[in-house]
Amino acid sequence: MDKDIGYVQGMSDICSPMVILLESEADAFWCFERAMRRLRENFKCTTSSMGVQTQLSTLAQIVKTVDPKLHHHLVVCRKPIMSVEHKY
Repeated sequence: MDKDIGYVQGMSDICSPMVILLESEADAFWCFERAMRRLRENFKCTTSSMGVQTQLSTLAQIVKTVDPKLHHHLVVCRKPIMSVEHKY
């Protein structure tokens, strides 16, 4: 339905509970379509990033500011909030 986004990995994780919980496949489709209207920015890809990467980058900055010890621990354990964490 959204030609700018198309299909992106992870959408099925949002759709599958709807298919399981709703008896009508049509109802599941329209619930998914409505959810994707709200979540589309998470799946939007540009030449430089994917939408969810932007949110993870923001989260990384928040953790670094609010809890520097946790941020440092995640970096030391090689469990950064996002793969480009080392750029901060």
